[in-house]
Amino acid sequence: MNNFNHYATGIEEFLYLIDHATLICTNSFHGTAFSSLLKKPFIVYRAGNLRTARFSRVNSLLELFGLSERATDLKLKIDLDDPFKIDFSRCEKVLSAEREKAFDFLKNALRR
Repeated sequence: MNNFNHYATGIEEFLYLIDHATLICTNSFHGTAFSSLLKKPFIVYRAGNLRTARFSRVNSLLELFGLSERATDLKLKIDLDDPFKIDFSRCEKVLSAEREKAFDFLKNALRR
């Protein structure tokens, strides 16, 4: 626990680990976001108050993708029937709509 270098990874290794994992157990926004983008089964563990500012981005992302059931308190037993089964179809639709909004914004901004 005292050796930070043992736990530190670069972005390439972080993405590699998520992409090659069977199940991701995380407490971070980036772990949640990349698990969703790469369509990898995940569980988000949140300690303490589930409405804290630290997890507001995670909560927002899970709600946007319709995956709020993927989050649990550390004290709670995960109640998913099968933690490996996730319907990522809403993620794809949301990402497509968000990308379109971003491209439209950029097109309009660059015309000026």
